[in-house]
Amino acid sequence: MAPSPVVSLACASAPPELCRAMISAIGKLSGGRFDVRLVDTVTESLDQPADLGMALTVDGRGEHWIAAHIDWKSGADGAWQQGPSVELGVMDANLTQRMYDRYAENLLRADTAIITVLSRDESTQQN
Repeated sequence: MAPSPVVSLACASAPPELCRAMISAIGKLSGGRFDVRLVDTVTESLDQPADLGMALTVDGRGEHWIAAHIDWKSGADGAWQQGPSVELGVMDANLTQRMYDRYAENLLRADTAIITVLSRDESTQQN
């Protein structure tokens, strides 16, 4: 049996609450298929064809808002791709963990290619 595919997630510039939310959102949207590992930087070589490298990049941030995007690649031969920048802003309130949880899902869903890779069931694919 092959080991679970891995998501190497780098989120050094992101607040810890958003990083935690991304880990949860990846698990939820992939049905728990991936082993998520936090890394300082995503290496160029990923071990398995189903592995993903993701770098969460904060484009801007204030007391009541944040904008970010995901740079990502799939497998050892995949090219780096950049997802769209998504903004979260609230009036008269600080960002909460619950807001970050929804935002992380929206950030992933904003790039249909990431969703396709996260939801693909490799066990049903033919070699």
